[in-house]
Amino acid sequence: MSKYVESTTGIDVVWGLIDQVNLLKTIFYLEKMANNAYAHGTNEEIETKKEKLRHLLFDNALKRVARARENNIDEHFIKTVMKDEKTQRLSLQHLSIQKAIAAKDARLFDSNKMVDLIRYVQRMRTEKLNLLTEQLNDLQSQVNSTPIGYDKTKAILTSLENSLDKAMIKYNTSRVLTKKYRELIDQLREEGVRMPAKLDEMEHTLRETRTKIKYFKQVVVEANNEEDIATKQLARLEQNSLETRRKREADLTAVRKKIDQMRIAAIGERMDKRNIVRVSLLDETAEKSAANAREAQDKQQQQVIVFTDKLREVMAATKVSKFQDIVSRVQSEREFHDRLETMTEELKTRHHRLVGEHASLKFKYNTLKYSGLSELKKRDSKFEAKKEKLTTTSTGVETLSEELESKGHIVVQLRRGFDALEEKLKDIDVDPPKPGQSELFARCELCMNKLEALMKSLDEANAPTLPPLGAVTEQHKFEDYVEKKVQANNVRVKFCSSETSLSEFSYDLGIDDPECLTATDIKRISNKLIDSKTRKNKRRPKKK
Repeated sequence: MSKYVESTTGIDVVWGLIDQVNLLKTIFYLEKMANNAYAHGTNEEIETKKEKLRHLLFDNALKRVARARENNIDEHFIKTVMKDEKTQRLSLQHLSIQKAIAAKDARLFDSNKMVDLIRYVQRMRTEKLNLLTEQLNDLQSQVNSTPIGYDKTKAILTSLENSLDKAMIKYNTSRVLTKKYRELIDQLREEGVRMPAKLDEMEHTLRETRTKIKYFKQVVVEANNEEDIATKQLARLEQNSLETRRKREADLTAVRKKIDQMRIAAIGERMDKRNIVRVSLLDETAEKSAANAREAQDKQQQQVIVFTDKLREVMAATKVSKFQDIVSRVQSEREFHDRLETMTEELKTRHHRLVGEHASLKFKYNTLKYSGLSELKKRDSKFEAKKEKLTTTSTGVETLSEELESKGHIVVQLRRGFDALEEKLKDIDVDPPKPGQSELFARCELCMNKLEALMKSLDEANAPTLPPLGAVTEQHKFEDYVEKKVQANNVRVKFCSSETSLSEFSYDLGIDDPECLTATDIKRISNKLIDSKTRKNKRRPKKK
């Protein structure tokens, strides 16, 4: 995401980048939590499956032991087989997947060998059993024929029967073991078939998790980079705002000082005027003060009389006989009144402070608003200027493309004309043009040299002199004019055959085509064109 961050100076852009960074962080955190939950869930499923496998293996072991006891199979052999299976399973857990598969294959090969060996032993025991049965039959026939030594033959018979029973037990055990080994081989084959698919699934999940981890690491790195860039831009903007605020505060303090000075000067002028008026009025007020003092004494006496009457009324209404109680009540009410006044003053001061904060915040809001609008106007003006430049460049590109197309058509027609000229003047030998020129200029110079050589060979006196190539091709409009007026293949000199010499030629006088230009017409037109194009262009007089 650091690839598309541009160095802008807007506060909205910076906060937008910070929001994007926070959003990426939240996405990464949610994906991480989902991965952890998935891993936790898979571990729990693995543990539950392992528990189920343990229970199933334990039940199978018990069933096998019970079946062995029913079939009179050797329990020690079964225990050894179970131990071998357990050790094999534990040994496979510590190996890698490829090594475990190789070990399984080796054990399958060994088990196949064991099955073959058991079959061979079974075959040998069956042969031995057949021999013993034949011997027993012979002995029975002998006993039936000769009753002498009946006890000995009976003892031999019992021993043979015992050995036969033992052989039958061993035969049954070998048969059960072969069956068990076959089941084990089938299980191992099924596991060998399933293991590659499991391995592929595990490898696929591993690759996906690794790619996700790499992607999220890259996202975290980009988010951190963007956060650093955003913090730097924010710090820069805060520094700029602090500097502007300090400048504004300095300006405000200077203005306030000027206002205070003007106010102090106005107050001084007012005080001077008042002092002058007071001195003039002192004489007039001296007489009035005496009269006022008399009136004040009269008023005080009247007030004392009124206050005494009111005091009596209050004492009668409150039923208070002492004057001190009335004074104490009045003082308590005054204290309460003073407390209320202090509270009102505190509320007024708080109100004034809040009004000042509101005014300052409003001023800051307006300053930020107008500064943001000015920046937006500047950006809009820059955008419009860039847009105009782009339109001008696009129009210039279109005009250039049109000119290139027109010049391309002219070049194609010039090449055709040069091809026709070279085809007609191929028998004239001239020195090649100077190297380092373009293809068209080189061919034009070559054709002009051939024409000069041809005209010199024709008649040196009557041959017109051709202008130099540089004077003719100074202006690109000459080519357009020639292309419009004269055809590219309009050459008046034609050879009778390809094997003719320079002395054997003939003019095409236009007898076949009367509309074709003659040689004199071509000379006259070319001289006019050269004169008109080589003269300096005079400036037209301005209209008054």
